[in-house]
Amino acid sequence: MPLLNQEGAGNNSRLYYSLRPQRILLCLLILASPPAIGESKPGNGNPSDVMPEMTVSEKITPTAKDRYKLPVTTESVTKEKMAETVNAMNAEDVIKYLPSITVRKRYIGDTNAPVAMRTSGTSSSARSLIYADGILLSSLLGNNNGNTGSPRWNMVSPSEIERIDVMYGPFSAAYAGNSIGGVIDITTRMPEKFEAGGSVQATWMDFAFYGHQKTYDAQQYSFNLGDRRAGFSWRFDVSHLDSHSMPVTYATLNQPSATSAAGTPVSGAIPDRNPTNVPIQVLGETNLNHTVQDNFKWKLAYEITPTIRAAYTLGLWQNDNNVGFNSFLRDAAGNTINSGRVNIDGRSYNISPTNAPVFAENNTDQMHWSHGMNLKSSTGGLFDWELIGSVIH
Repeated sequence: MPLLNQEGAGNNSRLYYSLRPQRILLCLLILASPPAIGESKPGNGNPSDVMPEMTVSEKITPTAKDRYKLPVTTESVTKEKMAETVNAMNAEDVIKYLPSITVRKRYIGDTNAPVAMRTSGTSSSARSLIYADGILLSSLLGNNNGNTGSPRWNMVSPSEIERIDVMYGPFSAAYAGNSIGGVIDITTRMPEKFEAGGSVQATWMDFAFYGHQKTYDAQQYSFNLGDRRAGFSWRFDVSHLDSHSMPVTYATLNQPSATSAAGTPVSGAIPDRNPTNVPIQVLGETNLNHTVQDNFKWKLAYEITPTIRAAYTLGLWQNDNNVGFNSFLRDAAGNTINSGRVNIDGRSYNISPTNAPVFAENNTDQMHWSHGMNLKSSTGGLFDWELIGSVIH
């Protein structure tokens, strides 16, 4: 900045401004510089310089709660969440981390896997409804497990699941009275373009109990293929499962109070007490399952109008299940004993009574066909309708 100096005395004083040459040059450059004005450079008229208009859309699958306007407590699992958090070998694995719900699945490939919810246990599994695209998978004829009481989880492949919604409690007339425990609604997806996929899964489990240890394994191979052209879409799924279970039960007999010399002397039995504190002898492992399952599923869908869609589902499931045992009993020569009358520590036991042998093998061959028809509207308005018909045998 300029420096003010004063020289002289009295009325003859003069003022001087002292400027350095560099500062004078800087001021001249500033005055000579024109102001910078931003301007946009026009295009050269080439159509490629203009970005075309684009429409971005996303197809959202509504939950059953939104679709039916249900005022219920709902928990959901989407395919994205399933891919990130769940290692699903079977369809029932997808919901295993949801609150207030239990699937009593004992091993991979278990065909007796009923559902227990917060208002109903496995002994009341018929009080919960399970649907896949509106087709009933649960049984209304029995509870707990068995061929009549367990859901047909095997009719759905994990790779085709779009989302699963679990609705707790009996709060809607949209479902039958068996929904008093809750409703599990499975929504599967159809391809938007050509797609193909596959997976190979394997598991190993080390199991040790009563001094006996073994590794049990399972493998599953799956493949899917699908496409969409205009309003028509199709999807094909196939999977093969080969699984070995750990012992589901153990052979036990109550220890008699009286001693006896009858029966073949054996060793290997393990003394224990049952839940009522009664002395028992553990004789071996039972209900060792080896299951081989094949699942085939075809789905066709056609959009009759932008708001009305028809779909057909055909499914085939086959199961070859062998059940065996492992006896702990050995005679003096080291031979395995699994029948007849034996003597353990001076007490006699009959391990093959009539019609109820302690050790037994069995084989089960199952084949299930399923057919499903679905016709529904999706207007997104106040009123929509859905017609569903299914046959499973």
